[in-house]
Amino acid sequence: MHRYAKLAITPAALALLLSACGGKDPAPQPSGNTDVKADVKIASCNANAWTQDAVIEVTNSDSAPWKYVVGLTIKDSSGTKSEARFVKNRVEPGQVIKESIPGDTPLRGEVTCAVSEAKRMPPQ
Repeated sequence: MHRYAKLAITPAALALLLSACGGKDPAPQPSGNTDVKADVKIASCNANAWTQDAVIEVTNSDSAPWKYVVGLTIKDSSGTKSEARFVKNRVEPGQVIKESIPGDTPLRGEVTCAVSEAKRMPPQ
């Protein structure tokens, strides 16, 4: 009887071990446009009394939903920099998000904005 008990435990332990190997589905991969910066448009970039107001439009050009992380570098005429960050946890295919994001450092006078970083990540 003891011999059969060992045989019964081994397949059960093996089944448990194999079921634990499954895990999560692999992260989705972009199906089309891999240049994420092409999904980001700077609609406006202006300095105000306290900070800068950068308005961006993010368009998901892919066929799957994605989390977008976008960084902007904002500079004044003297070269002083400010940074702005946009994060949206889920952007559906074809969806356009328009949002104003402030800079983190006061700048004076005319400013310019450029996309310094754009990433797609699996949505949350």
